[in-house]
Amino acid sequence: MELVGTLIDADTGRTRSPATVQRLAARWAAALAEEHGVAAGDRVAVLAHGSTDVFVLQAACGRLGAALVPLSWRATPSELADILACAAPKLVVHDDHGGLLLGALPVRRATIGELPATEISAGGPLPHADAIAQILFTSGTTGRPRGVVIRWRQLAANAAATARSAGLTAADRVLACLPLFHTGGLNCLATPVLALGGTVVVAPRFDAARALDAIHRYAITALIGVPAIYERLLEAGLDRARAKALRVLLVGGAPVAPALIARCRELGFRLRQGYGLTEAGPNLFDFGPTAGPGVGTIGRPVAGLDAKLVEGELWLRGPYVADSYLIDGELVAATDADGWLHTGDLLVETEYGYRVVGRRKDMFISGGENVYPAEVELALAGHPAIAEVAVIGVADPQWGEVGLAAIVPRAAIDPPALAAWARERLAAYKIPRRWELCDDLPRTASGKVARDELRRRWAP
Repeated sequence: MELVGTLIDADTGRTRSPATVQRLAARWAAALAEEHGVAAGDRVAVLAHGSTDVFVLQAACGRLGAALVPLSWRATPSELADILACAAPKLVVHDDHGGLLLGALPVRRATIGELPATEISAGGPLPHADAIAQILFTSGTTGRPRGVVIRWRQLAANAAATARSAGLTAADRVLACLPLFHTGGLNCLATPVLALGGTVVVAPRFDAARALDAIHRYAITALIGVPAIYERLLEAGLDRARAKALRVLLVGGAPVAPALIARCRELGFRLRQGYGLTEAGPNLFDFGPTAGPGVGTIGRPVAGLDAKLVEGELWLRGPYVADSYLIDGELVAATDADGWLHTGDLLVETEYGYRVVGRRKDMFISGGENVYPAEVELALAGHPAIAEVAVIGVADPQWGEVGLAAIVPRAAIDPPALAAWARERLAAYKIPRRWELCDDLPRTASGKVARDELRRRWAP
């Protein structure tokens, strides 16, 4: 698989043709190898806002057999330090903001866009199917950094399935406005369209007005976003008259209100709900219907995917599924002995396709970002005024879900001051929006926090 499409910077209009991308990838690969010692099996981290350079760097790593490790620009320096300790990259490539986040961390670094060495031939080997293409970090249910190992064969399988399910061709132009440290930003539409030879317009980060301008100016045909993105685009004035080319609108990452799908349909847009996760896909089902009683379903499994429900939990197996995690610097199996990934998501099968009804784990999704209570609790427990704390997700009209922290205090609690304290230790989306004080936390007979009781108390 090779990423051979056209790349356009949404703000500046700078365009890189497929030939230019291939030539730059070859030059960057030479620079990585000769100047920084990157070789097959190594890892190259990138800490930058949305940029066409991220995709060039991905292609360059592929030529060397090295893995790209995208880092979150929403993370705190302490969070980055933990991830870097796990990933042990040979090099961190960063933009100006990323350089500030890295601070004095002891890592070898280079500024993005300044890698090219001398001009060389654009030719070179294609990545091996079993080579690691990406390592995408999630927080994990224990609060420890956990990297999902994505191999090139998984990217290729996802690209082919996405093209079939969404009806993509080389003529498509996708706006990449989700963070590129996410599988959503990298792999939901961007890498499939590049694999087809299409065009990816890259925005530094999502801004509704700028995104709307890009949709019009570049005749965008395909878009992926969380529900909040579509809500903001509608508020900014998205309409069919000006967005004539826009035909593929995919949504995921959070529960989708039927009212949002209906509102888009009234304006002439077919908002199609999908399902995937960092470990698999991320496009695993063929998208649910946009009208009728099946609205809210995610469709059927794509060809080649084994899917089954075990006590309501979705298990997956096939070429779309990651086989490993990187935890504490070691590769560990992501699937069971028979190759099944236990997703932790609870689904039901209907005559219109599958419907997601909940999560077995306590993880919740806020604005498309996975939030793991154990990680948030671990950080908050370090506050001197907190004796005990438990975090749950509660419904929120803007973000889908936000965190609620139930706190047993040992001293007076000032919620605004506590939120400011947490901002130094947690990315903004992980910080609870609600703070509830209580005398004690409800517990099960085994002594564990009874989260269901917390939900009944504060999130009926």
